Amino acid sequence: DEIKNGMKNEEASQVDYEEQMDTAEKLREELIAKKVSLEESIAKRNEEKSAEIEDMNANQKDLDDEIAYKNSITPDCDWIIGAFEKRAAARTSETAGLSGAKDFLTGAAKA
Repeated sequence: DEIKNGMKNEEASQVDYEEQMDTAEKLREELIAKKVSLEESIAKRNEEKSAEIEDMNANQKDLDDEIAYKNSITPDCDWIIGAFEKRAAARTSETAGLSGAKDFLTGAAKA
């Protein structure tokens, strides 16, 4: 009787063991598939990141070029802005002087 019970217990233990092994193997396969999927996602994201970094570097170069251009024209622009009123007054004065000279010459020619 003790031997029969021992064999039944051993059989039940073997069945439990096989079920646990099957469950563990299924879990292992699922985890391997998940790992492969994650590695593919990471590789894809790294490619996208590399492309974005290249775009960022190109944009930074464009920005640096724009800043350099702005810095190169700033002194001339500042001079024009500062001298605009003065030059406008000089043009007005010159126009008035030319008109006066024209009137003088026209009047002198008639006399």
